Amino acid sequence: PFFKQKTAYEIGVRLVGSEMCIRDSLKISAPEELINWIYNPDRNNREISQMAPLVLACAAAGDLEAHRIVEDGAEHLYQLYLSVVKRLDFAKAPVMFAGGLLSSDTLLRCLLMQKLGLEKVPAPKFSPLEGAALMANLLNFR
Repeated sequence: PFFKQKTAYEIGVRLVGSEMCIRDSLKISAPEELINWIYNPDRNNREISQMAPLVLACAAAGDLEAHRIVEDGAEHLYQLYLSVVKRLDFAKAPVMFAGGLLSSDTLLRCLLMQKLGLEKVPAPKFSPLEGAALMANLLNFR
């Protein structure tokens, strides 16, 4: 959830530079209005993160800036994956997708799968909590 929310939040914040698709969807006429919306002190990270599906939809509709935002999000997740693989000294770590941004058929999921060299969508065998407990148990016996 942290990585998912962080990436979703970053996607939401990057909306500021996006083209008309996003501004039209939000009924905002100028980028300044979006900046005010995002940086409103009453706004929380969750609300901004909830903008990620809009960015994905705009990217799919051909908005070039939205597409770049999604590409950057996929690269960010890929770098996180590489960092975990290196830190845990895995030759090739198993990957599972969870959460709204990776569970559905989106550009983000497609790009990340390409970066990871996956042909099939990885589906979790266990809940995130069960998986973490199993990994901790495995690492404890190394």
